[in-house]
Amino acid sequence: MNPWTLQFTNAAGAPQTVTFAQLAALEGGKVIADAWQLKFVSHQASTVTLRLPGVPPSQAPAIPFESQVSIIDPVGVIRFAGYRVDRTGTADPRQASSSYEFQDAWYFLDHCPFYQQWNRVTASGATSMVPFQWVVLYQPNPGQAYSPEPVAGSITTGQQIVDVLNWAISQGCNLQIGEMDPALYQAWYPLQNVKCGDAIRHCLRLHPDCFTEIDYSTAPPTFHIRQRGNLAPVTLPYSYTDSLGRRHTATDIQPRPELQPKRVALFYRVISGSYLLATPVDIYPFQNLSVQGPVITGQSVGGSAAPYTVGGTPVLGTAMTNINGPGVAVIPVGAPGGLRALDYGIDLHGPKMTVCTAAITTAPFNPANLAWWQNKIPSLNQNIAGLALLSTAINTGGAQAISVAADGTGALLNLGVFAYELLPQSAPMAWMTASGGGALQVQEAIVTAHFSYAKTKAVGGGNLNIAVPNDHVHHVRVKLCNSASITQSYTQYITTGEATPPNLAQTVYNALAALQYNLTHTIVERPFNGWLKPGKHAINLSAGPGSAPGVATPVTAAWASMLATPQSVDYKMHLDGAGNTFDNFTLKCGPVEHLEPGELVQIFNVFANRDLTKIDTNERLSGTPAPGNTVAMPADTAQENSVPGIPDAGLQAFSAPDAITGNTTNVLTVNPATGQTTVAQLDSTAGTQITSKLVMAVYSNSGPPGSSTLS
Repeated sequence: MNPWTLQFTNAAGAPQTVTFAQLAALEGGKVIADAWQLKFVSHQASTVTLRLPGVPPSQAPAIPFESQVSIIDPVGVIRFAGYRVDRTGTADPRQASSSYEFQDAWYFLDHCPFYQQWNRVTASGATSMVPFQWVVLYQPNPGQAYSPEPVAGSITTGQQIVDVLNWAISQGCNLQIGEMDPALYQAWYPLQNVKCGDAIRHCLRLHPDCFTEIDYSTAPPTFHIRQRGNLAPVTLPYSYTDSLGRRHTATDIQPRPELQPKRVALFYRVISGSYLLATPVDIYPFQNLSVQGPVITGQSVGGSAAPYTVGGTPVLGTAMTNINGPGVAVIPVGAPGGLRALDYGIDLHGPKMTVCTAAITTAPFNPANLAWWQNKIPSLNQNIAGLALLSTAINTGGAQAISVAADGTGALLNLGVFAYELLPQSAPMAWMTASGGGALQVQEAIVTAHFSYAKTKAVGGGNLNIAVPNDHVHHVRVKLCNSASITQSYTQYITTGEATPPNLAQTVYNALAALQYNLTHTIVERPFNGWLKPGKHAINLSAGPGSAPGVATPVTAAWASMLATPQSVDYKMHLDGAGNTFDNFTLKCGPVEHLEPGELVQIFNVFANRDLTKIDTNERLSGTPAPGNTVAMPADTAQENSVPGIPDAGLQAFSAPDAITGNTTNVLTVNPATGQTTVAQLDSTAGTQITSKLVMAVYSNSGPPGSSTLS
């Protein structure tokens, strides 16, 4: 029969294939029957220990440190693949010996730093992907497609493990990815300086029923993570030797019903700063609900008042009262959870936000009000007689109607919408809503009106008419809006916060619902039948061929389907003189360590040590930090809301003292309405008019006007 062989690469880089005896001969020793042992475990490296009796520790090792090794059985199947790690020895001259320790690919995972791809902004403003050791677990890689797609910006635990393994493989880890059962959505979890193995174990903390296994027989070895229900059942003998030559020698078994919860209840607090935003509750199973109030089952939440959307985004200002819709259960009044209820409170980070408060002051807009015009144009308050609007109609298109038109386009505005004038010192913001609902709208407008009035100017002791009643046109620029006075606050989210992990209570309950066993079971088998491994097999016990159906005791009947999960399997391998292989092994089955009653709370402390202040989780996606405490301000405000447009000159009058006649003033008055010019003389003392003549607007002859031109 072919012997077991060992493949490795020597110090010169040359591949070597030797039997265990040949390896011992290379180093001056020998191999004895119990020369090598194996220990298979889940969640960490499985190991092989190979003893070399007679080889002193001073002997140079034939297998270099971290050389990749493979152990191949007599029929050519690779039974173990990994790395040479430790070389230890004893220098006792009577019993000199050395030993090798080999670890599988978990050795690489536990010593390889995990990096994630981050967006970085280049000098040109473009973004490029760079690996970075700041890690945000459960956040999708920028630009990478996932199936299923992320929920509320998070990927599943299984998808995150695949990302970690792909990174390790890209760095030289000799693995491929196989079955991946974990599929729980979790909130982002920032980490720094984490190894690939630690990242994987973190992802598995909420999967107490999942176990890891590496299949060494494939090229490269295949990394699997399977749930308890997907492990291959293997029945081992109890108190007899089965047909495969497996003889039972010892058993220590203990059922663990105290680890079966009656319910799992997760009470969340979503906190942002000093504000409690929401208190969602996730409980499973529903028939064991015993607290009062509405409950969110996972993340499938509906209803306008629900504190979380279907995607898991917190809604500010909502309460857990009177919410309805799919995914919301109303829990009947009753006692707390009671005996064997896993009820835990978990804090989640709410969204980080900044709040800006702005106010606008407005007044009803009425350009048909004369007082409004006098307030806008101070000159209409000075020496005015008979001030009146020629028309109070607005935007009718009449020749003398008031027009309110958009500045820049001239389009007439709908004053049913823009019914308010924005007063000075207001600060309109794009995020504000109008008092009647909808977005706040602000529009600059030119207001034009036609007036009739008389205006005088003091000359000496009297008054001189400088504007007579006719069509005077005035314009002002104003800002109009669609809202009464309001004061509003704007909340800007810096980070979106964390969503409650969907179906977490149900996942934990299902992982613990099946009765678990602490089992230590020792078997001697001849011939070797292959290895039983954590993450691949689940163990049942058979009471033997004499136990006919229905005859076995209830205890042994339960053992026949208990599916105990191996946590570790220790093998001692033996080779007889004929080259045959036999072994004895001990299985240790039971719940994973953190499911012991006193340590079960570790499941729910998954989020306890996160420090989101040390990492900007938004930066990885965009290459730029999350927005700080800044809110976009308006480009301008209504500080000066009345700006006269084109002034109306009315009558233009020019006056000067007469150089010949004392107490006489000469006045030249131009009337743009008629196009006529009046030349007059006034008595400066009495203020009376001495004489007045008109200069015609049109001259028919060349040269200066003659006497006939004056009327």
